[in-house]
Amino acid sequence: MVFPGAAFSIVGPAGTGKTRFFIQMACCSLSGTPLGPLQCPKIEQTWLLLAGNENSLNRYKADLRAMLHHFPADSHEAILSRLVCHVAEEYDDYMGPDSAERITETVVANGGPAVGVVAYDPTGDLISGDANADADLRLMLRRTGSAVRKASRNAAIAYVHHAREGRLNISQAVGWDKGNFGKGSKALHAAVRSAFNLAPMDKAHTGIVVACGKCNDARPFAAFGMKLVDGVYPVSYTHLRAHENPEHLVCRLLLEKNKTKINRMTQKYALHHHLKH
Repeated sequence: MVFPGAAFSIVGPAGTGKTRFFIQMACCSLSGTPLGPLQCPKIEQTWLLLAGNENSLNRYKADLRAMLHHFPADSHEAILSRLVCHVAEEYDDYMGPDSAERITETVVANGGPAVGVVAYDPTGDLISGDANADADLRLMLRRTGSAVRKASRNAAIAYVHHAREGRLNISQAVGWDKGNFGKGSKALHAAVRSAFNLAPMDKAHTGIVVACGKCNDARPFAAFGMKLVDGVYPVSYTHLRAHENPEHLVCRLLLEKNKTKINRMTQKYALHHHLKH
């Protein structure tokens, strides 16, 4: 799902834990630990997170400190030295459409070709113009891609992007509608080589469904669930297996979607029958 020189996306509604998912993905890769049921090859390169002001640097530090307890002790040094978070906290330190030059400088400052993955979070901050317009989004992709490639030609680029809100929209994380999951223009979905779709399992956000939005260069993975670990360090997700899930929450999105389609077909048939008679 993460390939050198290619782009991928992490898409989900607000509050789903998209940034945390990326940080855990980096920790898994740097330590060679599986991400849920997904095997993570050990990538000993820098993972660089370019974050806007949705969360503070202190929040990311707290999450990482807690998350480290779920990884082997001999991997902590590699994680701390190769996972870099650049957070725009000051007024003149924002990440926007005109930040391309500073992005290149930041990648160079963190190792240039030694940077293996660069993440933009959130993608919406980088769009100049209409987020629903394909042309404006493609322009953003060209600018942000070029900014990274000037410093690290083979780095993978991650776009952390918001999905549309609402129960029916969230249900599009899986199934035939998964390409329609992200907010705004679909040019981002078309441009990336792979996509992770994240959706909350319930209103209380006790866990998430991780679905494969697309994967052009490998076999797509089956959707699976992840839940927050109970106890002192509740920030790391663990794989939610079927026997741990008596309510079959992983399948609920698909079941609700099928039920909605059946209801619409029934209503359409009833209306047609009424007009005919």
